[in-house]
Amino acid sequence: MVGRLRSQDLYEQRHERSKDSKNVGAIHSQWAWGNGASQPSEDFKTKVYNRTLDVVNRYHPDVLYFDDTVLPFYPISDEGVRILAHMYNTSLKENKGKMRAVVTGKILEDKHKGGHGMGCGAWHTRSSAGESLADVYLLGQLAL
Repeated sequence: MVGRLRSQDLYEQRHERSKDSKNVGAIHSQWAWGNGASQPSEDFKTKVYNRTLDVVNRYHPDVLYFDDTVLPFYPISDEGVRILAHMYNTSLKENKGKMRAVVTGKILEDKHKGGHGMGCGAWHTRSSAGESLADVYLLGQLAL
């Protein structure tokens, strides 16, 4: 990346306002990109995808956090699933077949919390894209 990165380059979408956007409560009915939610452009989705993969490839993080309740752009597009696949497959490759990566977001449903020998503290959770790491690996292979 050449030059100085502006915050607008990261967050600006230049899209139409969502239906009923002045109603603060309307966002909850549009959470999964439905009910009149403004759709992100292909350019914006590609930008988010490319920048996220750049972070994974340059810095090799163990944890990737999205400030959302689902993968990016789910269910209207597959960029989030492809990011997940890349993160997990990169982890397997860099760690001799051992999964060391975690992809998470800000809210977990009750069915994703606790269990499987983990501690009982509020910070202990288990969540994945499938029922096992094998499912996650297969998902990753399909997405690539």
